[in-house]
Amino acid sequence: MLEEAISYQDNFPIAITVADITRYPIHYHKDTEIVYVLDGSINLRNGYCTYSLNAGDIFTNAGHEVHTMEADTENITAVFHISNLFFTQFFPDLPKGCFRTNPSNDPSPRLPHLKHTLLQLLIAYLQKNINYRDTCIEHCMEVVRTLNRHFNLFAFNDDVVVHFNCDNPVIEERISHVINYIYANHELKITLDDLAEMEHLSSYYLSHLIRQYCGISFRDFLSFARAEWSEIYLLETDKKINTVAHMVGFSTSKYYEDAFVRWFGHTPREHRAANQNNVISPDNPPVLKQLTVSRALDAARRLSSRLIQQDTQLSMAKRIHLTDRIPPDAEPIAAFRHHLKFSVTTADFESIGYSLFDHLRQLCCTEVVLICRDDDDPKQCDELEQRFLKRGIKVERQSRLFPSEQKYFGFDSVAGLIYIVRHGVMEPNSTISLGLRDQGDPDVLLKGGRSLLTSGGVPKPMYTGLNFLVSNEGELVLRNKYYAAVRLHNKEAYILMATNYNSDILGLCQGTGTIYHADDVLNSFQDELTVNIAIDLNPGEYLITRYSTSTFDSMFGLMSKLHFPEKLPLKYDIHLEYTTNPIVDAYVEQVRSELSVDMNFRGAGVQAALIQKI
Repeated sequence: MLEEAISYQDNFPIAITVADITRYPIHYHKDTEIVYVLDGSINLRNGYCTYSLNAGDIFTNAGHEVHTMEADTENITAVFHISNLFFTQFFPDLPKGCFRTNPSNDPSPRLPHLKHTLLQLLIAYLQKNINYRDTCIEHCMEVVRTLNRHFNLFAFNDDVVVHFNCDNPVIEERISHVINYIYANHELKITLDDLAEMEHLSSYYLSHLIRQYCGISFRDFLSFARAEWSEIYLLETDKKINTVAHMVGFSTSKYYEDAFVRWFGHTPREHRAANQNNVISPDNPPVLKQLTVSRALDAARRLSSRLIQQDTQLSMAKRIHLTDRIPPDAEPIAAFRHHLKFSVTTADFESIGYSLFDHLRQLCCTEVVLICRDDDDPKQCDELEQRFLKRGIKVERQSRLFPSEQKYFGFDSVAGLIYIVRHGVMEPNSTISLGLRDQGDPDVLLKGGRSLLTSGGVPKPMYTGLNFLVSNEGELVLRNKYYAAVRLHNKEAYILMATNYNSDILGLCQGTGTIYHADDVLNSFQDELTVNIAIDLNPGEYLITRYSTSTFDSMFGLMSKLHFPEKLPLKYDIHLEYTTNPIVDAYVEQVRSELSVDMNFRGAGVQAALIQKI
């Protein structure tokens, strides 16, 4: 049976399969199908054309288009099926669509948006969060809307189907009407005069438009549509060739055979003989291996991240401008004082040696939790405890799970810094507990540990934030979702802090996920934030020292650019020192009565300004 029926579970009008496809026999659907290669490559034959689809390519098979897929190598391919029955209530002409999204040397500028929306649909479908059905239908509506508006037509270049390229929306709409009408009524007698009357144009002008923008004449286009449609009857039935010819609108079998040879390269009879045994059936099922949800999600998020990096317009960024003022008599909200409590192991001392104590001293840490597991040498635990005690550091011994043994990749990125700064602002007089160092192989840079250092002892972005919090004591005098101000005990010194983030970014430090998910969340957030804070100050000269860390100016950003190798290549080691410290700028300003400080962001980041009278 040539037609493959789609099973929509629980009457949900979308069905998606993510698989490693080896061979998908010849078939067609009555519904719309979109093939999206997430990784690897496949070959897809639609009608008489064969397309090589690589990672990031999409192909749309409209209803009744005969196609087949195969691959020689491993791939990750998502196949979307969209119920025409359901979506025709919003898009009545959906079953008549002739969508073309195949790879092109001159792709449509709307293609990145279509790809990104499909990935959002796929991720929502796989995650199955609360209300995921509504989310999926919303994304699918946008997919169909985009297909209808921008991909519901095509052209020819040397008899090869290519993307329709025209910047005139009026012409684009007219050609789309013509193509859809021809496909919907191919079996009838269609004349150029009929089409011209339908579009309120002269037949001469319409003929000129079709040839100029479609690349072939009206008569050739009509014969192409009829020949393409005839493939269903050739492979699904045993009807005689002359019967098939009349069924699709040809007046004689000779006209039919001439047209078929032009487009398919052989006669209808030869096509039937060569392909009828390759039609999908219970005895000839698809050969594929469905992927796990986690692997499919990883591939989708990885591709989504690359798309956003290539086209920042996909992020739909917001712009927020906030202003505030600190009067000279600002009432304190709370004391601003923080203490650190690190979990450490004997493996930490073996890995980074006495620099362990240097970190504790720099961060004013006077209390640690020494984790001694069952397989640790008790003597080494005792010796390390004595080293702490000799330095005046209080020790609490435990055998519990080390904090960094679960994966929260936000802590490897600027999200960890945002999380720590917000924690310090929302709980301005608190103890902050973290692991000192990620456990495991020191050559593996990013592990998603809830720790301050990587396994190799490289400081993460939140190191600077913690240092800032514990090194400055004072009074919190201003607090907002995005910014805060601290008046230091020296009345003429202030710290201003601002963070740009959303709930998804905070979630990277609160829920487990993959490194590619973290990368996707950080790259997709492109909101712009401007914070202006005015401070009433006594006249004089003030030194303003500014610190800034963003998604890209970090160790995580460097690894993202390298596509997250498990181990950092040696030639990039020198870059680590530049990706673990914030960007620092300092200047002196003469103040008469008021100092105004601006902090500007695009994307996730943290900025701080230390203001001191000289």
